[in-house]
Amino acid sequence: MVQAIFEEAFFSTKKICEQISILCIFVNDFWHTSAVVF
Repeated sequence: MVQAIFEEAFFSTKKICEQISILCIFVNDFWHTSAVVF
C-alpha cells in the first residue's frame, strides 16, 4: 500500500521534472536566439 503511493509520487515527480527540464531547454534556446537578434 505504502509502496504504491511512493511509486505514484515518484513517477508524477519524474514527469514534472521532465517537463521542467524541457521548459529550461526552451528558455535557454530563447535567450540564445534573443542574444543573437539584439
